[in-house]
Amino acid sequence: MCTIEAERPLDIAKKQIAAMEPALCDALPAYIPVGKFIRTVQTVVTQNPKLLDCDRTSLFAACEEAARLGLMTDGILGESCLVPRPDGTVGLRIMYKGLLKLARHPGELSTIFADIVYSNDSFTADPLHHEEAEGDRGHPVAYYARAKWRESGEWETVVMTHQDVERICDSTDGWKAFKTGKIKDTPWETHFDAMALKAVLIKLCKTLPQTVALRRALEIEAAGGRAA
Repeated sequence: MCTIEAERPLDIAKKQIAAMEPALCDALPAYIPVGKFIRTVQTVVTQNPKLLDCDRTSLFAACEEAARLGLMTDGILGESCLVPRPDGTVGLRIMYKGLLKLARHPGELSTIFADIVYSNDSFTADPLHHEEAEGDRGHPVAYYARAKWRESGEWETVVMTHQDVERICDSTDGWKAFKTGKIKDTPWETHFDAMALKAVLIKLCKTLPQTVALRRALEIEAAGGRAA
């Protein structure tokens, strides 16, 4: 007698994600190959099995939202991130590289970037001057984001201290859940600097011209990653 092994939840999820190809083709911008997008999502669910325990409809919705924004779901240090939420759904978090990508799109800016200031760097906020220290730069003390208008050449600048960012961290649902033991990890614990760059960019982006995609990305962030 031969036995038929049941499909693993991961294999089922990968097939379901692959079956989204027609919808993703409609949502993705032409410069992102749908196959690459699907493989990235499949890799994410493989690396983070907690996503498989979440509501599957919310996982698909988050993937489609990322596709409409033209962002790869390549993780905390990438453009966007699929995350399990405490309510059992999958959230979409827009990371700092994704914000940079969306903010550059209108064409009214010649450049936009964010950076970290370390304790041994030479730094003044007004007027902004930042010179990196040679050798040991010390520990992070501040974060800033800048955008330069293409036509006028003027700069928009936002600076936040490490303490400013800590206050934002303390107010987030993810950090509160982590501190009370409801979740085992949070990017605020594992990638604080990346989250800080994201925080200062969000503040800057609120002052800039916003495409539909950038406005939607900021709305998702304000809603704590709820993509639906």
